[in-house]
Amino acid sequence: MRLTSRGVAALSIVIFSVAYLLEARSYRLGNASNPGAGMFPVALGVALLVVAIAVLWSEHPEQAGAAGAVTAPPTPAGEARPHPLPRHLLQFFVTVALYPLAIRIAGFELATVVALPAMSLAMGERRPLWLLLLAAGGATATYAIFRLWLAVPLP
Repeated sequence: MRLTSRGVAALSIVIFSVAYLLEARSYRLGNASNPGAGMFPVALGVALLVVAIAVLWSEHPEQAGAAGAVTAPPTPAGEARPHPLPRHLLQFFVTVALYPLAIRIAGFELATVVALPAMSLAMGERRPLWLLLLAAGGATATYAIFRLWLAVPLP
């Protein structure tokens, strides 16, 4: 079975979410009335895994035909085929993969201030004001939610 760029992205997310779930095992889950530090990572990892598997399922030839998927026209002879993983997806995955390393080196706050606009740039956002607001507001909101409101220690 040949995967489209969407299928390659979904397969990459499956791999990342499985690794993410394996890492989340080290945190205490707690329960519904007293959630532990691992509750959010596990929920997020499961959600990512389910969505990625659903996207992969839709890429299956029998399912794609049933869903009315549009296939790309064949490439004329002599013309280069597009790279299986578009550049913006590669940039996004590199940012996501380096984010945990950046947290260890620079700390949660600085790594988040850099990672959020970097991911947005990879997805096509080009408005400088929006990128600055995302860097400052996203990092501040994330810190406030996890550290101040939920009292989850951040790296």
